[in-house]
Amino acid sequence: MNQWLLEIVQCPLCQEPLIQAEPSLVEALLVQFREHKLTNQLGIPIDDEFEAGLVNQSRTYFYPVRGGIPTLIAEEAITIQSSLARAR
Repeated sequence: MNQWLLEIVQCPLCQEPLIQAEPSLVEALLVQFREHKLTNQLGIPIDDEFEAGLVNQSRTYFYPVRGGIPTLIAEEAITIQSSLARAR
């Protein structure tokens, strides 16, 4: 992800700056994706795999990055805590 892009993007839901998600978080969410348990803000299952992601500074929302392009649409955000809670 380009550093200049990270300096200007904000979370569409809370307007906090976005940062790159840690690889461990990306992997944990990919496990949920592969088990068909990952949904977006509308409760619709995520159907496209991602290679990375951006998170808001509070680490509440995850925005998938596919082909190097972040999906910065509020409805497409993944709520981190509820997604990881399903893993337990």
